[in-house]
Amino acid sequence: MRMTWPVQQLLQRWQALQADVRCARHAGEPQRIQHYVLGGAKLARLGVFDEVGVLRHMARTVLQTARDPALPGLWCSACLEQLAAALRELRRVLGPRGAVEAATIEQAVRHGYHVWLAPC
Repeated sequence: MRMTWPVQQLLQRWQALQADVRCARHAGEPQRIQHYVLGGAKLARLGVFDEVGVLRHMARTVLQTARDPALPGLWCSACLEQLAAALRELRRVLGPRGAVEAATIEQAVRHGYHVWLAPC
């Protein structure tokens, strides 16, 4: 797919937001996590990425971030909130298969297990 300039800008912004989220670069601005999730969803709608793949990728990023003991607790809590949103969307997109995948991830998070989401 040939990307137009605005789509390229959105992709670059989304990639920068991913780094911001993972490293908690702006820990006082947890809304950046939501912007990252919304940006990925928009890229999927534009056909830049497969919707399921981008949802899994975002869920993996926010889950890894939430479980990182070096990051501030408030940031990790905000990541868990966005993980819940990403899992709801994954359930919607995948139907019954998504419900099983999301339930497995949620159970692992509750019990503190490391979860590996299917690759993008």
